[in-house]
Order: sequence, then structure tokens, then C-alpha cells
Amino acid sequence: MRRLVIRLCPAAFLALFAVLAPCRLSAQQPDAYAAVSRPAAVSLPGNEAALMMLDNNLWVSSAGLLLRAECSRDEILSLEADVVMNAIDEDVVYVVRHPYTGNLFYSTRDRRGRVSLYELVPREGKSPKQNRVKVGSVKYGVMHPVFSRDGRMMVFSARLTEGSGMDIWYSWQEEDGWSEPIRMGGAVNTTGDEVSPFVWNDYLLFASRGRNGEGMSSWQVYATRLSSNPSVDSLFSLQSIGEGAEVQALPKVVNSGLGDLELVVDTLHRTMYWITLRGGLPALCAAKGLPEGFLLSGQVFGEGRRPLTGAQIEVRSAGQRLATVVSDKQGRYSLPLQVGRDYTLRVTCPACFSEEIPLVLHHSHDKLLQPLQRDAVVRQWSVEEPARINNLFGDNADVAIAPESEHQLALVRQFLKDNPQLRATFTLHCSRTSDAYVNGLINQRRLSVLRDFLDDATAYARYVAADDMGEELIDGKPLYDWLEVTFQKK
Repeated sequence: MRRLVIRLCPAAFLALFAVLAPCRLSAQQPDAYAAVSRPAAVSLPGNEAALMMLDNNLWVSSAGLLLRAECSRDEILSLEADVVMNAIDEDVVYVVRHPYTGNLFYSTRDRRGRVSLYELVPREGKSPKQNRVKVGSVKYGVMHPVFSRDGRMMVFSARLTEGSGMDIWYSWQEEDGWSEPIRMGGAVNTTGDEVSPFVWNDYLLFASRGRNGEGMSSWQVYATRLSSNPSVDSLFSLQSIGEGAEVQALPKVVNSGLGDLELVVDTLHRTMYWITLRGGLPALCAAKGLPEGFLLSGQVFGEGRRPLTGAQIEVRSAGQRLATVVSDKQGRYSLPLQVGRDYTLRVTCPACFSEEIPLVLHHSHDKLLQPLQRDAVVRQWSVEEPARINNLFGDNADVAIAPESEHQLALVRQFLKDNPQLRATFTLHCSRTSDAYVNGLINQRRLSVLRDFLDDATAYARYVAADDMGEELIDGKPLYDWLEVTFQKK
């Protein structure tokens, strides 16, 4: 197993990590994503940590260092202390780039624990100038700043009200600087703490504890939607300024109940990263997928509601295969999907008939990774129990195998090829017609078609026609014929 490698360019930093023994972040192939449990977490060196997306790269602030993460899909390969970034200021704890000017904004913490915000302004032929940034009249305490897409609104966390906890604030860029901080409304801020804002597309993601009467011991990640404000050019206004915004917790793929915060989104690589607290110490998690959409999950069962391990769940949309996931030991599977399209799930398992599940979704675009449960029950065959395919030929006069039944019959054929020690008896039960002679001809032609289809599947097979059916219904539809397949050992 590979181990997480932390490369530190300054030799003086090596001693900080002498006892660090991080674990490997598990990764799934893109076409086999199955987050049936929370991802593994990579240990971080400090007691605190912050995440940043800078120029499409993931950065971690921990143990007084800015560490750039080398990632492959959703796996953290290494964390490297960047000499240039750490040379900005020896006390730098957070860095973000302004989306319009491209200037770096960074936070530092002095010996008294006060946090100050600076802007690094390039100068031609000279070193960049470090400008102290005040938000209105506020000099200290502006933490974790992020910007709207046009850069004219800053969102940050701070404790600016006497006797209150940490809250989410915002400020508008004006001609002479940044406006006085404005506290977001009660939809976002509570009597607890709200920290770690991150703006992604039209969403504000943040961490909170003490919300809805919950205890202060565990952080969770929440989201609310940003809305366009046509009266103020291309700026964003927050519905959360008022009291009517919908704030929702992200599901268990992110929120573990152990304490989760600092979620950032890598749109380019379609990956989410966040910090989880394990035993009070921060660790880094990753999951493939974007927050917008829904989390499809469920279980695959066989006969008697027995969980099936290794069942393949193929996801298709508009005739294209999007992904294939595999159920775990409890038959569970899950994967993130996007809203705005319809899907079909095809569930297959060895010695089972496939099951197709249509998903016609009416999820709101305001929902983030909301869970959608879809279980599947597949019918199995065995030596002890015959297999059955209903309406193999479609109606009581057709002699061509129906397309919807051909796939199930192909599975039987493959099963016989994979198990040459078996022989099979195919009993075709057909409905009676008014003309016994015509009925017999139809059934014999059907058996001939069946023999041709299964010709190379088994060395020994017996075909029996039985016109013993009266009028029956299956799932509310007429049952014209059904094929019974009995397996026996040679």
C-alpha cells in the first residue's frame, strides 16, 4: 500500500512530521464509483486545518504551513510545502485569489491570536506590495474570506458581535474599499457557530454547529442557494440576507456526525474535499462528484430478501452507459447523479435475471446531494428451483422471441455455458387456442426457435410444449406463455 508522502522544501520543517503516519485515501475508478460508506481520511499534521481551492489546486493550511495537494482522481498522493507561498508571511493561515484582479488575499495570525487580512498587489519591477485590508472599520477577525464570481462581494466568518459566536458575514466592494460587514440573516446564522464559507456556482457552503437544537460538539456542512439580483448589475445577493432562504444539511456521504467542515469543490476534477474530525484531530476526506444533484443509493436483494454481493448496477441515460457500480457485502450501492435527466438502472447478478428500474426524477435544483433510495429484488435460479420467463413470445400467435425477454433468455444460455455439468429441461407453457391443430403448429415452431437460440448452450436439453394455460394475468397484463427452465446435474 502506498503511503501519503509529505514533501517539505525547507529543511527546518522536517521535524514537524517525524511522527506523522497518515493513511491512504481510498480511490474508486470513475466507472465503478460506489461510496457505500464514508471515504477513508488522510491524517493532517496540525490540530487545526483549513482548505483552499487556488488556481484549480487543492491547498491545506495546517501546522503553520501551506501545503499543496497532489491529487489523482479522488486520491491524495502527497502534500508539499510550497516555498513561495510560505514565504509570503511566516504567519499566513489562509490564501484566496480574487476572481477579477487575480490578486492574492491572505490571512495572518499574530502572537496575540488576532487575524489580519492582506492583499498582495503586484508592482512592475518591484516586489508585490502587501496592503492591509479593512472591511469597513474592522481591522481584525476577518477569517476564511471567499468571493462571489465577479469578485465584488466578499463572504467571511467572524465574531464581530459582543457575546455572540462565529457568524457568516458579507461585504460589498466600493470605490474606497470594502463596505461595513453585514451579518447574514437567521436562515444561515444561529446562536451557535457558523464558519468556513465557500462559494461554488450559485451555492454558499458553510459549516455550523448548534443548529436546530443540536449540540455544540459536532460540526456539519450546510448549503443555501445564491440568487441573481438583476437590480445590481451582475452582483449576487443572498436570499439568506432575509429569513426565507432554505438551508439544508448535506447528506451522510459528507456529514458523518463526527464533525465535518471546510468543504471545498474542485469543479475541474469533479471532486469534493472536506475536513473531518476524528478524535478531535483534523483529517482530509475526498469524494468523487459535485454537490449539485442527488445521491442514489439502495440495496440489491435475491429471493427471500437476501442481500446480494457483487451485483452490477449499470446506469444509463438517453441510451448511453454512464457508470457501473458493484454492490458490497450487504448488497448496498450508491453513486451521485445530476438532476435534469431520466435514468435507467439495470441490475444484474450471476445466476439471476436482470432487473430494470426506470428513474423519472422530479428533484428540485435547489437540493444538494439529497438521498434517493431505490432497492432492487432480482429473481435467481438454481438447481433446486426452476427459473421462469413470462411472455417469452409476446402473445398467443407470435413465434419470435420478444425483445424484452431475449436478454433474460441470454442470461440462461450464458449460465448453461458457464456450468457444463448441468442439463436443462425447457417446458413451454402456452395458452390454448380454439384450433388445437393450429395451436400445436405454433408451439412446435416456438420450440424450434428456442432450440436454435440455445443450440450451443448445453449438450443435453429437453423441450416440452404444454398447452395447459387458461386465462391468466401477470402484473395486470395477459399472460400468453411462460417458459419454465429446470436445471439438473448430469
